[in-house]
Parts: sequence; structure tokens; C-alpha cells
Amino acid sequence: MNISGWITFKQIVDNVMLAWGDSSDHGQFMRYLNFAIKGYTELRLRHLPATKPVTLDISTEMRIVVVPDDFLKFVSVGVIADGKFYTFQPRSDMPASVTPECGVDTRDVPDGLTEAGDIITRYVGYYSLDLENRRIIIDAPAALTKVILNYTPTGVKMDGVTYIPRMCMAVIEAYMEHQIVLRDKQHTYADRILFEKEYLKALNNFRGLQYNIDEIFMEYYQHIATGKQY
Repeated sequence: MNISGWITFKQIVDNVMLAWGDSSDHGQFMRYLNFAIKGYTELRLRHLPATKPVTLDISTEMRIVVVPDDFLKFVSVGVIADGKFYTFQPRSDMPASVTPECGVDTRDVPDGLTEAGDIITRYVGYYSLDLENRRIIIDAPAALTKVILNYTPTGVKMDGVTYIPRMCMAVIEAYMEHQIVLRDKQHTYADRILFEKEYLKALNNFRGLQYNIDEIFMEYYQHIATGKQY
């Protein structure tokens, strides 16, 4: 596989650790890796929208689907019929009223059958997000056993070997250095401002925007005007 346009978290973290003189510290590696993953997650959420579809089984007892482990942000849920994707509509008044039944929580759902026992073909459904419990409650005919969930994935694993676009490297490194300076007490206020500006500059370059260099030092000039030492 050609990965010339890709790079791993480990390579990014190694670069930053070498620059900061912490190349042999495993504890620092895990700390910096956490910064790198958080920075990339921010990019995925705000600046690298990418939707991943997945087919999920609907629980027959509770009529819910459990979101995948790499779930980051909900996009839509629905079904495909006759080559068309039918999106379910949100419904906030869908609390899962549960009753214990043989040790299994259940909720009442329409059976999707006519009086003659024929299956009702219906593509309209509703959903309610319960992301605190990492699930989505589905209100659709009981004959429907699967749905398609479109979501934004994290795209990362904590082992550091996940491949990410090389174009993200500069902004992730700048984000990491900003987080390092922000959290280490030995760095000054001026350091924090400088690295924050460098991160914003890298982010705007990543987004293809022209960065006004005067804005980088505007806060410096304002601070100098107070007569306080950096």
C-alpha cells in the first residue's frame, strides 16, 4: 500500500519529543500521544468532515442500536430501499419506558403488521439519541431489523500506529506544543501566547486561509504597552 501521503501518530510524537529533548521518556510519549490524538480529533470534528456508514442490528427487546467504538459525531440514521436512503426523523419525546421482563428490559413497539398479518412496508422511522449510554433509540416497525448509521468516526487508535493525512502534521505538532506550554508551569505567559498564535497560524494555513501576521503580535504590543515584563 502506498502511504507516501500519510504519517503515523508515532512519527509525529517522535518529532516533537526529539525537538523538546524527551525522546527516551515513555511517560512523556504517552502524554504527547494524548495531545496528538486530541488535536487530530478536533480536526476531524471541525475541519475534516468525513462520514462513515455502517449497518447496525436493532435490538429486538429494546429497539435500540449501539454506536460503534470509533463513534465521534452523529450524522443520520435510516434505511435503504429501492436504491434510496430514507432518513429517520428525530423525536425528542421518545424515552425508553422499560419494564423488566425475565431479566430483559423491553419497550412497546409497533409490530408493523396489518390486521391480516401482512408486513407493512414503511420507510418512515424516528430516532432519539442517547449518546450518554452510547445508543440510539429507534421507533420503526418491528419487522425492520437493521438500520444504516452515518457518523463521523474518530479515525484513531491509542496504539499510535493509525495513519493520518500528512497534511495534518504541522497543525498537530503546533497543537501539541501549545498544549505542552499551556500545561507546564515553567513556561511564561509570553510562551503561552506565542505558541497559541503559532497553533492558530498553522490551523489557518491548514484551512487554506491567509494569516495576518500583524494579528500574531497585536497582543504582544498591547502587553508591552502596559509596561509589564514578559
